[in-house]
Amino acid sequence: MSDFSRYEKMMSSLAGAMVPPTPASESSGSEGSEKEGVEVFGVSVGGVAANVILRPESFEIERLQEGLKWLAKAGEVSARQGYSARFEDGPGFTRRSYHGLVVDLFWQALMTVWENLKQAEQDELLVLATTAAKGFVWAGKYAIEKAIPNGSGEKRTDENGTSFRGPGIDEIVLGAMCLNWIRGEDAQAVYGEMYVGKKVGDVVDILVSRLVDGLGDDGEFRKFDAEGGTSGGGDLLDAWWYRELVCVHGVVNLAIRQKREDWWEAGSKVMGHHLMNTQPDHTTAQPWGVHGFAASMATRIFADQQIHDCEANWRLGPGMGGPLGSHIEGGDSDTSGSVAGLVLANAVGTMREIPGSKIGWSD
Repeated sequence: MSDFSRYEKMMSSLAGAMVPPTPASESSGSEGSEKEGVEVFGVSVGGVAANVILRPESFEIERLQEGLKWLAKAGEVSARQGYSARFEDGPGFTRRSYHGLVVDLFWQALMTVWENLKQAEQDELLVLATTAAKGFVWAGKYAIEKAIPNGSGEKRTDENGTSFRGPGIDEIVLGAMCLNWIRGEDAQAVYGEMYVGKKVGDVVDILVSRLVDGLGDDGEFRKFDAEGGTSGGGDLLDAWWYRELVCVHGVVNLAIRQKREDWWEAGSKVMGHHLMNTQPDHTTAQPWGVHGFAASMATRIFADQQIHDCEANWRLGPGMGGPLGSHIEGGDSDTSGSVAGLVLANAVGTMREIPGSKIGWSD
C-alpha cells in the first residue's frame, strides 16, 4: 500500500470515529441563537457534510438541504458584518476559522454526491451553497482594495461605539478558499466596476498570490510579532501558531484544486519552517494542514505527530479536540462530532482530489 493510501485510510478512519453517523432523530439545521446580541452558530453542523464525505453511501439529501439553508443564513450575517460569522464548538469556544471550514466541507460534500442528484436538487443546493460562499465576499476586497493584515485583524469600532476585530489573515485565506468554489460568478456584480469582464476566480487568484507573496524571511506565512501587529498589541505565540497552520490548510486546499505549483511551493516553505521550529503538540489538537504535511517525506513526521495529538486529545474527552455539542445547537457535550474530526474530514476530502490534480503528493 502506498503512503498516500495509508494516510488517507488512517485519517479517514479516525475522522469517522470522531464524527460518527448522525442518528435519524437528530436535526441537521438550526436558525442559530444569540449571545449578547451576536448571532451564534454551532460548528457541529459540519458533521452533516463530513458524514457525506466519509460515508457517501448513507447520504440523505434532506440533511444536506437543511444544513445548507442554515449556512446560507450564516453567509448573510458574514457578508453584512464584513468578517466570519461566529461559530461555537461544544465547550463554547469560538474561532473565526470555524466558519470557513464548515462552508468548505459542505461544498466538498455537495461535489461528492453531485452526480447522484436530480437536476432540480442540484439547482436548489447550488443556490444555497453559493449564498454560503458569498458570505466571504469581504475577503475578496483584500485582493486589491485593502491592506492584508499580518496577523489577527485590526481593532475597529462600529457606529454605535462597539469594539470589534476585523478579519485576520487566517480568515482571509479561508475566505478565499470558500470563494474559490464560485469562481465562475461575475466579479463585477459582486465587487463593482474595477472588475469589469472578470470572474470571482480572477479575484481569488490575485488575492491568493498576494497572500503567498508575503511570506516571512524564514518561510513562515507571516513573521511573529511580539511587539505590535495589526491587532494593536503584541502577538501571542500559541495564537500565531494556530493562524499559521490554518493558513497552511487553506493554501494546500487552494493549490490542489487550482493546480497551482507556485501556491503549493509557498505552502511547502511554511510547512518546512514549522517542521524546524514548531512542536505540534504545543499548538492545537486540531490538525490544520495535516494533509499538506503528510504529502511530503520531508514533513511527514509533523503530520504523524498531529494525528497522534488529535486522537489523544479526542479520547481524553470534551475540549478543543474532543466531542462537540449537540448536532446544531452546540451547547451540550455529546459525541456528534469534533472540530478536529471536521478538519480531518476536510483534509481527507481534499486528498481525494489529489490524483486528478497531480499536485501535492510525493511517496
